[in-house]
Amino acid sequence: MGSTWSPAPSFQNEAARLSSAARLSMVEACERLERTVSVSDAQNFHASTFQDVYNTIREIEHEHAARKKLRNTRRIKPFLDRVQQYTKCAEILHNETQLLQWVWGPARMMIQAASECVEALDKLLEEFSRIGAVLPELNTVDDATSGNFAFQHALAMIYVDLLAFYERIFAFFTMPGMPQSRINSVDPTF
Repeated sequence: MGSTWSPAPSFQNEAARLSSAARLSMVEACERLERTVSVSDAQNFHASTFQDVYNTIREIEHEHAARKKLRNTRRIKPFLDRVQQYTKCAEILHNETQLLQWVWGPARMMIQAASECVEALDKLLEEFSRIGAVLPELNTVDDATSGNFAFQHALAMIYVDLLAFYERIFAFFTMPGMPQSRINSVDPTF
């Protein structure tokens, strides 16, 4: 499921920096999401990676198969592939992973929370699939690393929108005693 994309060594240099406006947008999105989660959840996010999300999906797939409630978890693959491309690019630009952990940690936690209810998991996978289908594939990081601020702004806005999606879904899926009627009525699109 993992992407084979990796940056060429020439991209990892001092010239590759995220614009301050793009970085500020990303930091503010992280702070907004952080205000909606518990301190312990936020701490767990800092240890989450793409591989953790992938492993969680595989574990859930095996658990559901054992209960004969197998879901089409492969629907999330385009989302994971695209977001992994974007996070690799953002990682090159600001050379830190603190902001990127807010991509993988919430995704993993939401998938885990939703896995307890087949309908909730289906809806979440459907939304991830829809997002993955509209995100353009990155074939190069030239625009990002050459100081193309329009590209960097677009990258930051994708990140901001993704974290706004997480805010809405995270609050919904982590509610204690989530009633079945709310699962069936959720429309997390924005």
